[in-house]
Amino acid sequence: MTLILFVLFFGLLFIGMPVAFCMGVASTVVVFMMERLPPSFIVSKFFAGLDSFPLMAIPFYILAGNLMTEGGLTQKIVNFANALVGHVRGGLAHVSIVSAAFFSGVSGSATADTAAIGSIMIPSMKKQGYAADFSVSVVAAACTMGPIIPPSILFIVYGSLVQTSIGQLFLAGFLPGIFMALMLMAFAGVTVRKHGYGPVHAQFSFRHVVRTFAEAGWAMLVPVIIIGGIVGGLFTPTEAGVIAVAYALIVSIFILKTVRISDLPRIFLEAAMMNCIVMMILGPATVFGALMIRDYFPDRVMSLLGWLTSDPTASIFLMMAFIIVIGFVVDTMVMIIMFAYPFAQVAAQFGYDPIHFGVVFILAATIGGITPPVGSLLFVACSIGKVGLTEGSRAIWPFVVALTVVTAVLILYPPITTILPQLLF
Repeated sequence: MTLILFVLFFGLLFIGMPVAFCMGVASTVVVFMMERLPPSFIVSKFFAGLDSFPLMAIPFYILAGNLMTEGGLTQKIVNFANALVGHVRGGLAHVSIVSAAFFSGVSGSATADTAAIGSIMIPSMKKQGYAADFSVSVVAAACTMGPIIPPSILFIVYGSLVQTSIGQLFLAGFLPGIFMALMLMAFAGVTVRKHGYGPVHAQFSFRHVVRTFAEAGWAMLVPVIIIGGIVGGLFTPTEAGVIAVAYALIVSIFILKTVRISDLPRIFLEAAMMNCIVMMILGPATVFGALMIRDYFPDRVMSLLGWLTSDPTASIFLMMAFIIVIGFVVDTMVMIIMFAYPFAQVAAQFGYDPIHFGVVFILAATIGGITPPVGSLLFVACSIGKVGLTEGSRAIWPFVVALTVVTAVLILYPPITTILPQLLF
């Protein structure tokens, strides 16, 4: 059954059918082929996949991010990042990475981060003489931190699917997110020195750092409020999304006055459309995943891994390698919905901490967002930079290597992900 599912899914994907319909059609065909499963199985699983209290957080985080972006806080974050690292050689590349790290704590969506940061940084980098392919690649790679640094929409989806604490996943993403930023800056630094991009012009000014931090402070408070409230037991991650929206509305309309009441219908509509894309994938993917579970897919994975190696760590490496490779042709969200629960079961049998595995799994899946031909983050960045996907792909591979190294280090050293949840929960 699993074989038929995958053959149908990739066959329909190859002829250009949208991903959500690929999973829906493949699942429907398999259900009708199996006499022991009634057609109502499709409807019940589809509804069950969406009928989840934690998933209610997704539209709120999307809306909060849109309000912050519309309110001009993205530019204030970029200004603060520029004050911090703009004086370093290749400063704009480092500013892109640091800006993405800060903005990740606001939006929770890698795609939203790419659109917001890319629209500011890619034209600026091209104007300063950076190659177009490098400009789009560094922004796309930097925005992979969006699903790791809290709040994270992908952590919400993963936690809902695997029945794992979303609050602990949020905390577990902090240190890996910082590690990702440092690794990406190191690899970007090598490239800018090799090609002579971005000679140093600006001088570091502590006064300028303080001033820009004060201007960006309203945005910086978002992750503090969300994580502080969750850890303090004041509200759940879903309720934190509502708090984030209320905060964004107050700051954008009444304090900064950068958003008008008349702008709200458009902002709400854009957030609703983005949420619909997520939910359109989530429903049929839940049916797809349920069929895989009924066909004992986790047991088959365990048997295969046992045949290849008896070492638990090597088995986790093999699973993450599979996720990274499959990310070349499957969207990140789809991969998480298809493989999160089966792989989490396998990891649990190996004795892996579910929070640790969740962060590693999401990071490996996110790498697919920058690998062609399906890399959605790279596609968005190329669209902003007005370069073809083939041209934009040329400079992405050093960053793919950097993120793969981060994934490997997190597998080998679990305390990077587990220390904060253990301390605070």
